[in-house]
Amino acid sequence: MDWAADEAAALRGVPLHVVYASRWERYEHAVFPEGRKPASERLLTDVLAVAAAKRARARVPGLSVTTEVVPEGSVSVLRRAAQQLLHGVADDRRRTL
Repeated sequence: MDWAADEAAALRGVPLHVVYASRWERYEHAVFPEGRKPASERLLTDVLAVAAAKRARARVPGLSVTTEVVPEGSVSVLRRAAQQLLHGVADDRRRTL
């Protein structure tokens, strides 16, 4: 988290988006009815995301940080984030030329 916060600050104050990816939530739907996820699991995922955001904000005061909990594996989430980032960079470059 420290590295990510430092990089966001170094890139002229771009916001940091923290994503907690966990496949566990996907499997819970097979065991628990929709919307009936155990409170302890819901709380754990929220606490982890919020703790990461707090750490980033403490490291870089004033840093804009958002969080997201995604019920997917980390590899697919990272791939999608990288694609979105690359598309955003390409869009920005096309507009500035």
